[in-house]
Amino acid sequence: MNIEFRPVREEEVDDFIRAESRGFGRNATDAYLAHGNRLIEADRTLAAFEGKRLVGTSTSHTLKMTVPGGAAVPTGGIAWVTVQPTHRRRGINAGMMIQQLHRIHERSEPLAALWPSESAIYGRFGYEMAAFGERWTVERQHSALTHSPEERGQTSFVDSWEARGIFPDVYQRVFSVRSGMVTRNDAAWDDELSGTPQGRSVAENFYVVYELDGQVDGYVKYRIDRSQSSLIIFELVSATDEAHAALWKFCMGVDLLDTVEANNRPVDDPLLWMLADP
Repeated sequence: MNIEFRPVREEEVDDFIRAESRGFGRNATDAYLAHGNRLIEADRTLAAFEGKRLVGTSTSHTLKMTVPGGAAVPTGGIAWVTVQPTHRRRGINAGMMIQQLHRIHERSEPLAALWPSESAIYGRFGYEMAAFGERWTVERQHSALTHSPEERGQTSFVDSWEARGIFPDVYQRVFSVRSGMVTRNDAAWDDELSGTPQGRSVAENFYVVYELDGQVDGYVKYRIDRSQSSLIIFELVSATDEAHAALWKFCMGVDLLDTVEANNRPVDDPLLWMLADP
């Protein structure tokens, strides 16, 4: 087996996306291909080829990450790491990871970071746990809030195109003071507000902002899952305590639902202490 590791060419990006999708056990839809083409920087990919066949995928995104002390440090955001099921246990992933780290070093990026599907894989390449997040499910019958700031502003819905002009500024305000957040470029924001890579319509997402004295201080992106009678929060970002409390109060108050779910919440989110009956 002769494996070549190299970046994909522009005309190979769709094949790269299809291979990554197969590696995670799904077929790439047209929407997923569009998602990948928005985000992938072809010159930062590192793929494994056996002859002309693409058998492994990896890439790194050009990012900056806030670290303790407030600095935003250049970071290689590792993603799209797969090996085809036909080529497992042949050292392909190790080859990609080692070369990927060398390439990040050559770009003078001091950090490499990823959200792994299987964290045990990456320790041998120097990765280690850097941050924790929490996943919450709050039952509506226990969702009453107390000990929260006075709500002086207004929550309101915005369309996705309005959110595109509002959300990045709020995100940047929080990014500058919260360690572990990473930058989003225009392509990432376009993707964030264009639906989901699985092809679900952007119309299924709802966007709500909290505004005080003409300034938006927070936002939430969520979806309703009627089959589970749940409101699912994809992202809730707030630059003030007041906006944080107001947006949680809004989500807890949506009618005809049993639960509110949120993934990847920071461990110091004060919601637990705001609930009347946690």
